[in-house]
Amino acid sequence: MNTTDIEGMSVAEPMQVMEAIWASLLKSDSEMESPDWHQDELVTPFGLMETLQ
Repeated sequence: MNTTDIEGMSVAEPMQVMEAIWASLLKSDSEMESPDWHQDELVTPFGLMETLQ
């Protein structure tokens, strides 16, 4: 599948493909380790919220 295939799909079809990809990743036995910057991105919005309160 390539971008040309995706561009020819209805709006619902790429969403169904993404759902299938996520479902297959969740069933995968292998663990993917998140990069360190993911944690930074998760913490930053919460830190900003605390400073604004």
